[in-house]
Amino acid sequence: MLGAAVLAAAVTFALTTPWAGTWTGVGPGTPDADGVTRARTGRFSVTVALNRGAVGDLVGRQVSEVTEVATGRNLGWTEALALRQVSGDRAVFAAATSHPTDPAATFDCPKGNLYVLTLAAPGRPALETEGARSAGAPEALTRSR
Repeated sequence: MLGAAVLAAAVTFALTTPWAGTWTGVGPGTPDADGVTRARTGRFSVTVALNRGAVGDLVGRQVSEVTEVATGRNLGWTEALALRQVSGDRAVFAAATSHPTDPAATFDCPKGNLYVLTLAAPGRPALETEGARSAGAPEALTRSR
């Protein structure tokens, strides 16, 4: 009987079907940035692919495409996402790896980003402000697959 209780508790801390899928969003970027202390960027697109899994598992991947206005360089990064916490309509993910989305890029990506997503409406997760949402990133994502 104790085994069943432990299994039930483990299921409570799993990323379930409502989260699984591919989610996309587009933000405005930072077209009014000074271009010195913060890059001036155009369209900021994000794709997050999530699979079902338990806390501690690698459950997905985040790919951002961010175009620097002056050079046309892609300043985005790609991260493998580990599930850190899930409770009802809220999930926390940690970037287990991070590298530039553009294979020719030579910049270092932020390490250890945490992302907090809330299913604010059915099929529409919102990125919470206490996560690692970059300036100009989308505030919400929409299921694309």
